[in-house]
Amino acid sequence: MKCPSCNAEIKEGSLYCEKCGEEIHIVPVFEPEIEDTCRQTIESMTKGIFHARESLEAQKAGKDPYDQDETYSGEYAGKHAGDRAQEAPLKKKGVPKPVIFSLIGLAFSLIIGTVVCLTVYFTSDGYKRKCADEAYAVQDYAKASMLYRELLEKDKYNIELKEIYADCIRGEGNIDGYIAELLEIADSSYSSQGQKLTAYEKVISIYDERGDYDSARSVVEQAGLTDIHKEFYCNDPVIFPEEAKYELPQYLVIEGDEGAEIHYTVTCENGVQASVLADDDIYEGPVLLQEGIFRISAYAVNARGITSGQVKAVVSIIPAPPDKPEVFPKPGEYFEPRKIKILDYKEGSGERVYYTTDGTTPSSESYEYTGELVLLPGMHEYRFIRINEKGLVSDTVDGVYNLILECNYPPEEAHDIIMNRLFESGIIQSQEGHLPGGGQIDVILRDIKWYDPSYRYIFEEVYNLGDGSYQSMGTFLSVDFITGEVADAEQ
Repeated sequence: MKCPSCNAEIKEGSLYCEKCGEEIHIVPVFEPEIEDTCRQTIESMTKGIFHARESLEAQKAGKDPYDQDETYSGEYAGKHAGDRAQEAPLKKKGVPKPVIFSLIGLAFSLIIGTVVCLTVYFTSDGYKRKCADEAYAVQDYAKASMLYRELLEKDKYNIELKEIYADCIRGEGNIDGYIAELLEIADSSYSSQGQKLTAYEKVISIYDERGDYDSARSVVEQAGLTDIHKEFYCNDPVIFPEEAKYELPQYLVIEGDEGAEIHYTVTCENGVQASVLADDDIYEGPVLLQEGIFRISAYAVNARGITSGQVKAVVSIIPAPPDKPEVFPKPGEYFEPRKIKILDYKEGSGERVYYTTDGTTPSSESYEYTGELVLLPGMHEYRFIRINEKGLVSDTVDGVYNLILECNYPPEEAHDIIMNRLFESGIIQSQEGHLPGGGQIDVILRDIKWYDPSYRYIFEEVYNLGDGSYQSMGTFLSVDFITGEVADAEQ
């Protein structure tokens, strides 16, 4: 078919010329049964009209309209004379002209009415809907879409019709147009809640198939369906323990959405050394964090490949230092010999106590407490610490003690007097205590006792084992406070 305006070829079913835009008036295709009925009605009516007309003309000419000798084509043509004789009374009466003209007018009125009725029917919305439904049924989506669109121009709030029209657009392969129509349905105030939900679900399904999860999430949120469509979200994982400082080892636990894969990284700083415990590894279960500063990061990936945000935490695990030593007696002035005790000292516990007597901070290189200490004559500042097996150091306990006794030789000098005596006697080869056959000895102050008329230091002779410990040799020597005299002693 060609356009009557520009003579361009027009596709079948088009209502407008694609070239010039001229409206195309298409004669509807009538249905055979309706067309036959109309034809028979018109032919019957036309027969009646012509019969009446011939009768009128015969009367004017003074002829017998029923005479077979005349060329009469009416329904009485060809009948026997006997039949005509019986019908003679009718012939004599004739048909009045007004009646004939009325019949002719009535016939034309019926013909025109029938044509009008048929025209109205074949251009009605009902017929158009029937044709649209038939085209849709045979998947002629282009024709169906055109007809449904025309119907919607008059009935734009018919949501059911709009749903079918949207399906036709999808059938034509216009998915974006299909989405647009569905969103219009979902946004329409004339749509029922079920129609809205169905439209939203169809749009979400399309975006899901495309892998356009951002658009899917947008529609899910617009529809208020976040509780139903959790698959388009991947929540940030949660790290336990919480970011804080801890004294005891902790288990690292990372929780995420069900079915999500968690990736995590852990570095540990312990002093000046840093180490990587996990590097974008897949989390499979609790991880023990023992000691150090742990820097943790993690993110999750769900089944659709949607990635969560990255979460971080710093967990410091610094074991508590040991308790500070409990020292007795308290610092102060004393006028007779005393011994200092560490009341909570437990030999073999793994914790060691170290001390100094000159006010300096003790360390593992200082004197080690192994038993009661003799309070030295004069004023001295004692300081104590405890160090556990992990090398953690307690707080310092310090105090100034003043033992007021008449004394000419402080403990250090008394120590040197004994070492000189041993050297002079040839027992040791140096004042540092080296023995002739190897090894080394020393003397340790163990007590202060009253020997009339003065106090004396009691030193124990010990063998230096070379590892900071000593072994008793069972020999004790004393030094007089006033005279510095050395003598054997019993402990």
